[in-house]
Amino acid sequence: MKQVAVLLLVVTIAMTGCKSAAKREKEKQAETRASASAQNAQLEADSAKVKNSASKKLTFKEKRELETLESDIAAAEKRQAVIVKELNLFATDSYKVNQLYTEQQQAAKKLEKDLERWAELADKDA
Repeated sequence: MKQVAVLLLVVTIAMTGCKSAAKREKEKQAETRASASAQNAQLEADSAKVKNSASKKLTFKEKRELETLESDIAAAEKRQAVIVKELNLFATDSYKVNQLYTEQQQAAKKLEKDLERWAELADKDA
């Protein structure tokens, strides 16, 4: 009787060990598949970047926009300089200072937006 119980225990342990080994093998295969999928995704992303960089020629509309942006940026920078001078001139007039400050903030935001777009188009053109 003891021998049968010991035999059953040995068989149970052996089967559990086999199941664990099988589980480990399946986990290894799953990890291998996951890493292969990640590598494929990275390769696809890299090939998409190459395709995008190959089509970096400016369209007619973008060329016109780039030219317009250059003149708009120059005008905005000049206007900001004028605003600074006016702020100094009207330093005692709080209403005028408030108007000029608001205009300065709006001009700065527009200038930043235009500079970002200009840089984007210039990079595409280069």
